[in-house]
Amino acid sequence: MAEQKVFTSQQLNELSTSLPDRIISRIDARRIPEAIELCKVMRDSTVDFRDLCVETTTALWCWIGSELGEDMLEDMFRYILRQCAWRQCLTTASILTAYPRFHVMLLAKYSWRAHSCFGAGQYPGKFAITEDDEKFSFHLTPCGSGGRLLLKGGYGPPRGARFTEQPHWWTHSRSGFPYYCIHCCFVNEIVPFETFGYLLWPLDLTHHASGEYCIWHVYKDPNKIPAEYYQRLGFQKKTVSALPPKHPKKRYFSDPELAELSRPLPDRIVECLNNGDSRKARRLCSEAKDEFLFLHDLYVNAMACTLTFIAAKKGEQGLEQALQYQYDKCVRQQWVSKATSLSLQELLSLLALKLLGADACNGKGLPSARYTVTEDDESITFILDPCGSGGRLLRSGVYAPFPLWKKWMEKIIDSIIIASGRYLPLNDSLLYWAYLGTYGGGTSQRKPFDQGITEKAHPWSFQRKGVPYFCCFCGMMQDRLGTSCLTITPPRTSHSPCVWKIQKRSGRGLP
Repeated sequence: MAEQKVFTSQQLNELSTSLPDRIISRIDARRIPEAIELCKVMRDSTVDFRDLCVETTTALWCWIGSELGEDMLEDMFRYILRQCAWRQCLTTASILTAYPRFHVMLLAKYSWRAHSCFGAGQYPGKFAITEDDEKFSFHLTPCGSGGRLLLKGGYGPPRGARFTEQPHWWTHSRSGFPYYCIHCCFVNEIVPFETFGYLLWPLDLTHHASGEYCIWHVYKDPNKIPAEYYQRLGFQKKTVSALPPKHPKKRYFSDPELAELSRPLPDRIVECLNNGDSRKARRLCSEAKDEFLFLHDLYVNAMACTLTFIAAKKGEQGLEQALQYQYDKCVRQQWVSKATSLSLQELLSLLALKLLGADACNGKGLPSARYTVTEDDESITFILDPCGSGGRLLRSGVYAPFPLWKKWMEKIIDSIIIASGRYLPLNDSLLYWAYLGTYGGGTSQRKPFDQGITEKAHPWSFQRKGVPYFCCFCGMMQDRLGTSCLTITPPRTSHSPCVWKIQKRSGRGLP
């Protein structure tokens, strides 16, 4: 018996259209109240997916600490950085001292506004930026990822994220250090010191006790960084030849400018619409399209590398155990438990707006993600061509060895950026293009390489061998849920889509 249609064709088209584009269409049609309502929807659109990224990667790191020992975490983080994060954001970071204003704007948008997810969610992420004669400081109240994970109870039962049991030099010689927050020590301080000779973004990390929060510092002159930041890592501070600012100033921002940098974009768009400034509102919608892309790709790359690291150390049997742990601690609690209480229409809207839509990053990045939604008498189908995470990894060739031509190309591009930054007075627009550009620039396009695929067919690899380890995240979900409501068909080649099919006969969400 044919089921009644759930969506009209117009609604299906809307589900396949990014929220910034939907807002822009309403602005162009002068339907301002509808645009404002969509801004409210956009405000809540990325936080659930970003929380999933935080909690799933943390679960894998906790599994490694439990099964392989805490000392193995250093090897793991160095492997992740070597594979992707270093190539994405640190190889050219030495020129940022020459452009303090751009440096702060870059961190504000692609790190802390992205982390804060428009100020949505429980214990919403917020930050403020201050400037004095020596430095800029990002006051995270709380940090939108690790701070919120702590405040939401992620380190207590039933989720059970771990604190370090012993002090390590890479945790500032502290025990009881949150596993998730360890990566900040490597990215901000340890690896930059080993490469440039100074800490890139010194940290004041707290345990969120007594209302305290973390602070990231950006020193205008790295030689002004206090020695105690080095000493807690066992490093000896040394004088470095950092690039001086191209246009030195005592202050680079006014207080209102700093306050505006930290405001969520949906709030700014609504303010423009209420003031009749449709042109600026439209520009801010375009700016919102790629705000989450860089952070999204960092998470996806880190998870792919972590799964490969686990398989290298414990084999596919260990990988299965890690995926089961990840599913039980994160996916089942955060998503499946929520989906079981939803109507079919609510479930489909959740998938379109907060999971698959958020994962698509508004079609930004290369290769760009896109999806369409179709409906027939029996089912509703999401065609991900490709999906924003595993599909883009597959099409980027991350499961093959790092090609020599690509390695040399990255080195040439880095050399051009560094030489240009050193010898030319670049403006913010050129720097933005060099770092991120229209499609994510060279940074977001730099993916891991030589990542793992299954050697055998498993229930959690869609009963197929040769499935990317990253796609086994969905394979485990399919195995645990069964196929009575949701069927996932992963890509068979690098150019084929992933297909999610939801049966309509139940009339409810997931079983």
